[in-house]
Amino acid sequence: MVELAIYAFLAAFIFFRLYSSAGKISTSSFHKTHLNPQKEQYNIEIIREDIALESIMEGNIKDAQPIIETIKKKNKEFTLQNFMDGAAAAFELIIKAYNQENSDVLSTLLDSNLYNIFTQEIQNRKNLGNVHEDVIISVISQKIVDINLIHNTAYIAVKFITEQINLIKDINGNIISGSTSKINKVEDIWQFKKDITSLSTKWYLTSVNFTTS
Repeated sequence: MVELAIYAFLAAFIFFRLYSSAGKISTSSFHKTHLNPQKEQYNIEIIREDIALESIMEGNIKDAQPIIETIKKKNKEFTLQNFMDGAAAAFELIIKAYNQENSDVLSTLLDSNLYNIFTQEIQNRKNLGNVHEDVIISVISQKIVDINLIHNTAYIAVKFITEQINLIKDINGNIISGSTSKINKVEDIWQFKKDITSLSTKWYLTSVNFTTS
């Protein structure tokens, strides 16, 4: 269903959390070097802790792990934890912006091709006089299902399983599809991308119907 498939970084949250993928500094290790009897110089080694890929991924972890390691080497600030946090925030924000027909927000979160699809669908809804409401009740599961690195662009696909209330109303507010008392279990696979060598902090949603091979 297009309305369910084409739908979740409060803008500031996403760009700060997912699209920057900033690593949290958890511990620091200090190594003393006595270069001068009167002075002590410290070399600081920053250790970034992260969640294990196995805990958040479905599929071929053996092939994905080297890709994640390469991404981390090229982008020292990337962590899986912050990516997953940001992806969850993005999921909700994009669905909300889509239902509110907020093209300004969508333009900052979607790549150009997907943005054009979203805006066309928004126009189709307006032409029909329909108002869509999709309320996320809970996120049951959020797992990475595919990771790829093409040149310096990282692609990460995430499967969201959520409970939602989905309604379609007419221009007068009358419900023409769905029910306020019916909770639907919805599965979406969204793919995000980022140039990992870019100084930009942004990740972009590039697909809402990604299929694993």
